Amino acid sequence: MNRTDQTSPSQIAPLPEPLSPDLPTIEQLVSLCLPDYLRIVEPDSARHMDLSSCEILPAPPEPADRLVRAQVSSRRGLTIHVRVLIEPDPLPAEDVPARLLSVLQEAALPYGAPILLSIFSLNGDSPGVGLESATLSSLLNIEFIRAYYTAWCLSSSSADSHLQRPEPLAWALAPYMHSPTRTQPELFAAARDRALAAELPDDLRGALLSFLPPDVR
Repeated sequence: MNRTDQTSPSQIAPLPEPLSPDLPTIEQLVSLCLPDYLRIVEPDSARHMDLSSCEILPAPPEPADRLVRAQVSSRRGLTIHVRVLIEPDPLPAEDVPARLLSVLQEAALPYGAPILLSIFSLNGDSPGVGLESATLSSLLNIEFIRAYYTAWCLSSSSADSHLQRPEPLAWALAPYMHSPTRTQPELFAAARDRALAAELPDDLRGALLSFLPPDVR
């Protein structure tokens, strides 16, 4: 090959940076599709809930955290409290206890009231959904309070498997996940196709499509 036919590294156009979702939009989407979120992240618990009873609770004016507050009834009529912490990156392990403790203190629930805690990270390298725990209170190495929570990392989850799920939230989030076979524009197109083809209420379809821009390159 003639050396003049070769392209130098400086002449190669860089690949476009993948789009990343912003925290406020993700918070709105999770709030809108909380039953879907619970089916994905808490599938065993969701089977025992009346997900049609999901109620998003108002957030206090301060602080401006990314925390979805909700409650839902079990099939036996028990009120279950839900808190979804949305973080740009996974919290360091040493920061988790204080963060969960602040959430529980704000909730001010009576003793024994059931609560589902989850931390939803937009970036990170822990694939899928996992059950984690943190010690919230101890004295002289004696543990008094341990909280269990579900951790889900968006960017390292499987886009292709979530596009096959029945929940519209899974389709909307899939373009921000990992796929070994499809580019991000292809994932956006596939997610839009699913939203357009599904039988959905007009307001939900509109919200999903607004989250899935058609001109991603």
